[in-house]
Amino acid sequence: RKVMLLSVLIIGVDYYPAPFVMGLLAIYTLYEIRQNAKNNDSRRSFRQIIRESLFLIPGSILVVSAFAGALYHGNYLNSLLAVFILGPIVFVATSIQFLWTREDGLHFARYSVMLILPVSVYAALFPWPGVFFIFAKDNARLMGTFANPNYFSYILEIFLIVAFAVVYHTWNKNTRIRIFISAAAGMICLYFTGSRTGLVAFFIGLAVFIFAMSEKKLVCALLLLTFVLFILAALFPDQVVKITAGIFPRAYTFTQGLENRFELWNVALRQINKDPFIGTGLFTYHRYIPVNAPKSIVNAFHAHNIFINFWLETGLPGVVSFIWIMIAVARRAASSLSGSPFKPYLAASLSILVITTVHGMTDAPLVSAQTIAFFGMFLAIAVTGKETARSK
Repeated sequence: RKVMLLSVLIIGVDYYPAPFVMGLLAIYTLYEIRQNAKNNDSRRSFRQIIRESLFLIPGSILVVSAFAGALYHGNYLNSLLAVFILGPIVFVATSIQFLWTREDGLHFARYSVMLILPVSVYAALFPWPGVFFIFAKDNARLMGTFANPNYFSYILEIFLIVAFAVVYHTWNKNTRIRIFISAAAGMICLYFTGSRTGLVAFFIGLAVFIFAMSEKKLVCALLLLTFVLFILAALFPDQVVKITAGIFPRAYTFTQGLENRFELWNVALRQINKDPFIGTGLFTYHRYIPVNAPKSIVNAFHAHNIFINFWLETGLPGVVSFIWIMIAVARRAASSLSGSPFKPYLAASLSILVITTVHGMTDAPLVSAQTIAFFGMFLAIAVTGKETARSK
């Protein structure tokens, strides 16, 4: 648990140490595998691991595809980044599925939720682009320790959903209070990240969580609220639009933002059309932006669509492998929901997948060593096969 806590803290602190931490986690996991190999009951053959793992085959294809594509295009440093960043995540996720108990997973989730509060305080003190709040511009967006408001928004979305799940698994009153305080701080920060897609993705994910948990009262309240909102929109369309524009972050830039997205997708799709099978390598999108591109997109780091970006940078095998992992985890979690004592976290994992998909329609939140590390570990926890044997 000390290793878990330290990992959460260091991954959450900054972008650069995150890959090193995942590498160290992979090494520590090798040590655990060696220790567990002495126990005949927990020993698995490599063939069994290949057959049962949801991450090993598609994850390996993703890593190899990103590595080979970068080499093919002469992006040698990016080929190393593929191995250095994606490799440990795939290895650790595969190991979590077989080595961790569900209790271990819940401890990791709880530590992650507790990270919200200190990061939120830092976000308020140093809004984007990292200046002290006294010197920040009006309507400055929050980014925390995640280098970008949109990445911070995505982390808050999945952490908040995990927080709701952890509450169901927590019986200690003081721990619950700490979780609620962290969640409240996270909700405030989520709004002030200024991420429109993030807010939409979060509330859709929250709806999925409520439905997956079969909370009848909340489901009825949600349906009633949706019905009332539609009635109000039909009766008072102008007023509803005006109120929505006043509440919704950066509503005045919505049209321009959408136009920029089309431009960004077009850049990626033109390159994909040249060679749809082979990717260009991680973090190479900006190299394909034309020199005469509009100023609003000339400094873009990614395609602002998670699937287009994966296709561009990891090739067709890479994006198919990514979708394969998401579908495999969703199927396992959905099939295990009924009657499972782990149901709240399984519902949260389904919600995380929906949030990632919705947010990924107009952004690429996983183009960061921090966000993709948490994403991979949260998904792996959802499919760990062990009960709480250690605590027993």
